[in-house]
Parts: sequence; structure tokens; C-alpha cells
Amino acid sequence: SAGGSQVVHLGSQTEIHEDLSNMTKHISIANISQINDCFVRVKAFAPANISISYSEDEGNDNWSEGDEGYYYYGLVLAAGGSATVLNVEFDIPESFDRDEFNLVVVQECTPVRHRDDGTEYADWSTVYREYQDENGEEAVNP
Repeated sequence: SAGGSQVVHLGSQTEIHEDLSNMTKHISIANISQINDCFVRVKAFAPANISISYSEDEGNDNWSEGDEGYYYYGLVLAAGGSATVLNVEFDIPESFDRDEFNLVVVQECTPVRHRDDGTEYADWSTVYREYQDENGEEAVNP
């Protein structure tokens, strides 16, 4: 008798990349799925007295503010593709201890859906929160 197994991923798999410079996190999301396109969104969390602002590199206009404080990537993120960089800048008061805080960035993805006429859309009631970090370790967004 024959035996064996193979892991099958039915949903999209994404990986978040974060670089930090000058009190700004530069966020990029990669779709590491081999076959599934998706839509992605990002949200940052910080202590209440730290203000957060979002921007893109000059010439890009792919991210937009949406519901519940998320920023949405407006294009389909193709399997194997990466989103353009979203900059998350945080302004820290002078009196705040800069070594004792966390700025947390979460990302979610949802599969591409199609309307009867073939147009693509995101249904955020179906969200994949599991992803691999840049070290290849599986993690789950809160």
C-alpha cells in the first residue's frame, strides 16, 4: 500500500516586512501563496499619547484609509507579489520614554472574490489572520 501526505493551503498566505528608520515603520506585505491572490489591510497600534500617521513613498497612491482605522491596499495582491510600502510614522512626546513602548502593526488578508460581471472585490467578513513573519515562523494576528 502507498502512503504519504502533503500540506495543502487553501487560503492566502502573507508575510509582513517592517523596517524602522527615523521613527517611521516602513511596511510591506508579500503574498507568499503560490496560487491565491488576495487583498490586504494594515493597522497600527500605539500608546494613547503617541500619534500615528500614514503615508506612501512619492509617486505611489495604492493605500487608502478605510473602516475601523485600517489602511487598505487598493490593488489585488497577486500570488508571489508584494504591496508597495506603507509608511507608519509615530510622533512621540519629548517627555515619553522612547525605549519603553511598542508600536504594533497588524495585517490581514482576504481572498479575492468576483461579482457576476467578473469585477474583483474584497469581503472582509472572511479574513485570514495567520501569516509568516520574515523569519519564516508562523504567527497569528490578534
